[in-house]
Order: sequence, then C-alpha cells, then structure tokens
Amino acid sequence: MFRIIPILLVISFFQFTELVAQNSWYENSTDVHNLIFDEELEGKFTPNQANPATDGLNGNPIASKFEREGQGDAFTVFRLSNAVTDLSDFSVSLKAYISTETANLTNQNNKIRIEFKNSLLGSNTSAFEENEFSEGETWEAFTFDFDGTNIPAEVLAAGGYDLIRIGFAVGQSPESTTYYIDGIEGSVSQLDTRLYAEFMAGSFGVTFPVFGGERLDSEVAGGYDLVSGAQEIVDELPEVGHIITNLSYFAHSHYFTFGTNQNIDIATEIHPSVVPTAPNDEIIFDVLDVFKNSGKKVILYIHVGFMERADSVVQVAWEDYYTANFNGDEYAAYEFMMKGFIEEIKDYADGYWLDGGHALTDLGRLDDFHAMIRSTDPDASISIQGDSEFFRDSDGNLLLVDSDGIDDLDPIDYKIMRFRPQINLGNFTGGHVTPLGQGAPPNSWAYEEFTIPDMVEEPLIDFDGRPIVKHGWFPMRERWHVPSRPLVFVETEQAYRFTRRITDANAGLTFASTTTDLGDRKGYMMADEMAILKEINDRLAMVNVPDYEPYVRPDGAHLVGEDPITGIEDEIDLNDISVYPNPANAELFINLNLEDVQQIELIMTNNLGQKVKTVSIGLNANQLIQLNTSDLLSGIYSLQLRTNGQHFFSRKISILNN
Repeated sequence: MFRIIPILLVISFFQFTELVAQNSWYENSTDVHNLIFDEELEGKFTPNQANPATDGLNGNPIASKFEREGQGDAFTVFRLSNAVTDLSDFSVSLKAYISTETANLTNQNNKIRIEFKNSLLGSNTSAFEENEFSEGETWEAFTFDFDGTNIPAEVLAAGGYDLIRIGFAVGQSPESTTYYIDGIEGSVSQLDTRLYAEFMAGSFGVTFPVFGGERLDSEVAGGYDLVSGAQEIVDELPEVGHIITNLSYFAHSHYFTFGTNQNIDIATEIHPSVVPTAPNDEIIFDVLDVFKNSGKKVILYIHVGFMERADSVVQVAWEDYYTANFNGDEYAAYEFMMKGFIEEIKDYADGYWLDGGHALTDLGRLDDFHAMIRSTDPDASISIQGDSEFFRDSDGNLLLVDSDGIDDLDPIDYKIMRFRPQINLGNFTGGHVTPLGQGAPPNSWAYEEFTIPDMVEEPLIDFDGRPIVKHGWFPMRERWHVPSRPLVFVETEQAYRFTRRITDANAGLTFASTTTDLGDRKGYMMADEMAILKEINDRLAMVNVPDYEPYVRPDGAHLVGEDPITGIEDEIDLNDISVYPNPANAELFINLNLEDVQQIELIMTNNLGQKVKTVSIGLNANQLIQLNTSDLLSGIYSLQLRTNGQHFFSRKISILNN
C-alpha cells in the first residue's frame, strides 16, 4: 500500500520526496508480525497492550508498549527477515505515543530513532534517522527517510542490515517514560517466505521418546539404554529422514531432558525433579549425536504449558521463582528459561514442534515465544499445534465418521482432521490426527479418503505468503507412546501405503513410535513397531520401489448420514460376480448376476486413492459391463462395487497399457 502523508507535512519537510510504496511490517491488531522481536535494551518491550488513546490517529485497540528504564540508551530490537542492502529511496514509517505531557517535552526526552544494524558488526557501521515528538499523550505519525544513505562495504560483505532498532530518547536523559508503537511500515517486504521445513518435504520419520526430569532418572536406573536404542534406529532404518524427540516430556511441560541452562540453575532455583540429575544430563545430547552423525534431521518436542501438570510442590516452587525474579510475570520467566534451553541445544536441532500453545495464546504471547525461538535459532523450522481444521461437506457441516467397520462397537462419531495451518506462524503443520479419545483410530479409513488426498493435492500450502509443508503425525498404538496399548498399524501394507502416498506427494509424515519398557530392550523401539517400520524402510530402499496395495474402504465403514445397508454380503453371492481379464489393458469386463440389486455404483481408484472412474448403472438380472480402461496409466487400481453407499465387492486390478 501507499503511505499517505498530510500535505502540510510534505510541504514542510519533504517537498521533493516522492511517496514510496510501503509494506506492512508490524501491527498487533492485524496480527502482522513480519519483524521478529530480538531483544530489549534499557527497557521492557511488551506487545498486545491496551491502546492508551484510541480516539486519535491510531484507533487500533492494542499496540506495543516500551517502558524506558534508567539513563542508558533504550532500544527495542527486531530481526529483519529480509536484510536491507540498499538504502536509496528507502523510508520507514510508524505511529508512536509518549506518555509525557506536551508541556513537559524537552530536548532531553523528545527523540525517537530508527536505526539499522548488522548483528555481527559494531554500532559504528549502523545507519539511523531521528525525529522528535511534538505532542505528548497522543499518537503521532513519523517517517524516517534514509534516501541516499550509503551502506558501508563491510556491512554489505556481512549480508546487509539484518536488525532494525527503535530507539527512545537515545543520547538524552529522560525520566522513566512509557512509549507505544504501532503500524510500522517499510520500503521493502519483510514477509518471511523462506521454506524452513524443506527437509520435511517427502520425508518419512519416526519418534524416539526421551522423557525428562525425575522420570528419565528412574528409567536409566531401571536399565534403559536410550543411546543404543537411538543407534538401532540409525542401523535398521536408514531411509528415515527425520526424528522427533524431546526437549520437554510429551504433554508435560515441567519435565526437561537436560538441566544445562545458561540462564537459570533449574535444580537449585526451581526444583531438582524438573531436570535429570548430573549423570544423566548428557543422555539427550548423546542420543542427538547418534542421529545427527547419521545425517538425520532432528525435531525437538516442546510442551509450552508452563508448569500446569506439575505437582503442587513444583508449582509452588515455580511461582516463588517467577514472583521473586520477574515481578510475578510468569511468561517472562518461562521465556527466559526456554531461551536458555534453546541456546544450549540449538546446534543439534533442525526444528521444534510446539504443543500446548493455548497457554501462550490465552496470554497473547505465542508470537513472542515464536519470535524468541526464531531469534535464538534463526534457521530452525517451527511447528505449532494450534487450533485444528476438519473436513466439511458442501453446506459447511462437519463430516463425521459413524463407523470404522462392521465390528466397530465405539458409539462415538468423530471428526476428520485436515492438516492446514490456522495461524500465521510455523513452517510445517503439527499433524496431530483427530484426538484419540474422541473415537478416532490413528489409522482411520477416513484419513485415507480425506486427509491424505488433501495432502497429496496440496503438499506445500501458501498461508498468507508463508510456505508451509503439510505433515502428519500418526500414532502406531491406540494411545500416544503407551507400550501397553494395542498396535493399530497391524497391517504393514496400510502403514506402507500411508508412507508412500504422503512422501510421493512431497509432504511429510512421522510415525509416533514407542519405547519399550520390558526385558533387555528397555530404551529401544518396540519390536512390533520396528518390524513394520523396517519393512517399509526396506521397500523404500529397493532400486525399483514396489507399489502398494490400493486403498479399499473397509466393510461397514461409513460417514454419518450415509445410511449403509447392513448384511449386504449375506444377500449377494460374490460368486455371481466375475472380473476379467486381470491384468487388463484397453478393456475390463464385469459380469454380474444379481437378482435383488437394481442399481450399483462402480468406482475405480488409483494408488493415491483418487477416483479415476465412477459409473452408475441400472441392472438387469444378468448383465455384462464393458469398461474402457485404455485411458489409464499402467499400475495397480482398486475396483469397488457399491449400492446405497455400501461397498459389497472390491478387487485389485492391474492395468498394463503402453
């Protein structure tokens, strides 16, 4: 958009400056945060604060606040997604508010500065422009014109200016003062369009749980050999491209897999049960070394729910810590602690998977936490498990699974997950399937008909200009990582089909595999899961990767409202149906002798589960159907016959066409 400057301002200050197209960089109310908050100097920066004056130039209900402390130079610093390498014809504009009354504005408190800096170089290579507040306790619009400013050669050699600093009364000596800023715009786009999660595209991954805190100590004492368990994955599953393991314990934000933290001595300042004891502090790093040395990408799981599931003793200790050290600001204490963790482990991590985001969303701090990770580990891929999207019909109503098959005794109707981002953060989708407690098995037939085809159709989604890789995370057991629960992917063929359909389309999937707690394999992946994953691995490693069996909807599986006929196989003698030739090329013949069926639907699907032919046929008692297959590519297809939405016959068909 174009920044419109009042005509009197143009005449007074910029008579010969043309208007430059401006790009929105930062605004709370519109959720535009294309500048990544990096740090604050001599003050406290807090976004999403109530606007102190909505009746003036800035009517947005929320803005960002900066509270200036002390007499040093005060800045809030943002990291630029796209470094500035040319300041000719360049300007930055913003709206700002100072809490000082107009009568008290002086040459000791009235300045506001925009400064560009390279994070690797000193301040003597920076470039800045300043303006002055003319009114207090109201919003003013400022434009900082850098046109013609030369960028030093050493800055260009270092990649340009990658930081923008907003300074408040720099070089002056004001009393403690509060400022607000909003609506920052600049001459070049700062939308981060980098494909951080490129390594997830087409990648098949597994999960290797390493639990934290006192539980990790207990497991090691009980004989867990997690380093050898990691090595087995490397040795047996070379085709696996990525691993999800832990920084914090799954769904428990108060247990961490290591205690080393440059910002806080957690065992002493909070509670020793939160982190493993010193002898076990290096186990997660040893595990990560195994994976990284093999070339696998590592994603670290972090539950961001503060200490919400800790026992009362830990919760009290945590509250005492943030009350004493952060004036009762729980989020500030948590971010400080987590930044210390990420500083320690960032050299091992390719990405982070954030769970429990509601705790940060409710506080309006999810953006800040994301920005902390991005500024601490700039190249990391990030995923955030936020709100979910589910499939709907043409009228906007949720599609619900009524039954998973003829033996399904669970009365719960469940929604079908659609892996699409819901917030303007993250680089790959969290990929949680429909919550397992809501009746949904991890290998639902509905995922085969809806979730996976949606991933195949659009594996890389553009969300507000940000490229996001679709990724699915599928538990191998009836509960996430619980070894006592039954295995759900009992058919290797289905797990292989999931893997091939998703990775062939250049999306990503992870199997939520489980660590065994029995016998001499403690700390290793469960043997039944390893057997399935090894077969998938070995097939993928073949020179000619074998096809998978096409998907066929299970008998009795249906959506709410489909009203299938029950007992149809009892009414139809399947010996009265013949299909030939198989393999076929130009034509396929289906011979039917069905006395009590007047109408059928014939459906053929390819190995991606996509329908390639659908024919509705009114039947006589005895009928030969001739189906033209000359337009199909060679491959394996599934032929289904249905009546009233219920399929009663299915067969794999090979098509051999030149």
